[in-house]
Amino acid sequence: MPPFERILNMKRFLELLCVVAICLSLSACGKTKPKGFPEKLVPVTVKVVNGDQPVEGVRVVCFGKIDQSLVCGGLTDTSGVATLLTDLGGYSESGVPAGEYKLTLNKEVIAEDLWTADDYVKKSMGEKNKHSRELQAARDKLPKIVPQKYTLVGGTPLSVNAASDPVTLDVDISK
Repeated sequence: MPPFERILNMKRFLELLCVVAICLSLSACGKTKPKGFPEKLVPVTVKVVNGDQPVEGVRVVCFGKIDQSLVCGGLTDTSGVATLLTDLGGYSESGVPAGEYKLTLNKEVIAEDLWTADDYVKKSMGEKNKHSRELQAARDKLPKIVPQKYTLVGGTPLSVNAASDPVTLDVDISK
């Protein structure tokens, strides 16, 4: 192999090595706990059912005396189970900081909007306002999947005390 080709191959090898090193360092950065993230989290799962049927897509949110930059909650899967997570700036881990929490449940059914983006551009303000009112009226007629008593932090009967042992909470929204 001529020296020029060896130098070219070596250069390509070094470029590839640099790209791999950068990728590895970036992926490692995303896995480091950010400052202020709790050292210990308590595993919490919430199972939401309606009678004997699991309810998928329910957003579970924790409210308590925690750092306001932390977000704690989860989303139920097809079996109606949400594993609660704690998030800080895009970094999340399973569990919540030890403490007492009120829990809210929310699931929205969305009324279908048949207008396209082009429709919104072409329509007058009056037509847009009328359409918006009609869409809201359609949303208001949709059934509420989660009763309102579970949706507001001031009125929810749901609470959890996450001390040190894993916590499982079963919620039947039909009651």
